[in-house]
Amino acid sequence: KSLKRLNFSASSTLAEACKALIEGKAPFLKENTLKTSFRESSCMEYITQNHYITRALSAEEAAFPIAYIMTLHKEFETFERLFRAVYMPQNVYCVHVDAKAPAPFRQAVGRLVGCFPNAFLASRAERVVYGGASRLRADLHCMRDLLASAVPWRYLLNT
Repeated sequence: KSLKRLNFSASSTLAEACKALIEGKAPFLKENTLKTSFRESSCMEYITQNHYITRALSAEEAAFPIAYIMTLHKEFETFERLFRAVYMPQNVYCVHVDAKAPAPFRQAVGRLVGCFPNAFLASRAERVVYGGASRLRADLHCMRDLLASAVPWRYLLNT
C-alpha cells in the first residue's frame, strides 16, 4: 500500500494515526509531528493537553503499583514521551539525571517531574560512564530512594 501523507494538527495526531491504521491506511508522519509541549505550559495545562492518565484504570491496577527508574543524560523530548507513555498515577518514578548533563536539561527534567506527586529526581546524581560502575551506582541511588517511598510498589522496572 502506498503511503498517504496526512495533515495532522497537534491535538489530533494520535487519533488521526489510529483512524488511518484502522482503515488500513499507513499514516505518514512528518518529522516532529508529535511535538512535546511542556516548556510552554503550566503543569495542569500540560497534564490535560497531553491526556495523562490521572486515576487508576481499575482497582486491580490501583492495588499493584510499580516502581520505575529512568536514567538519562540528554534528549528531553524522548524522556518526555517515554514518561507520558508509561505514566500511571498509582506507580512511583525515580528519575536520575546524569551529573554531567547540561543545567538547562536538568532543570527541564526537574520541572516536568515536579508536576507529578509520584515522581521525583534521584536524591544523588552520579557522573555516569556508560557500561561502568557509575551506571550501577545511579540505579542504586534510585533504588534506595524508591525503598523510602510511601508507595508500596511490587516490582521495579529500569528504563
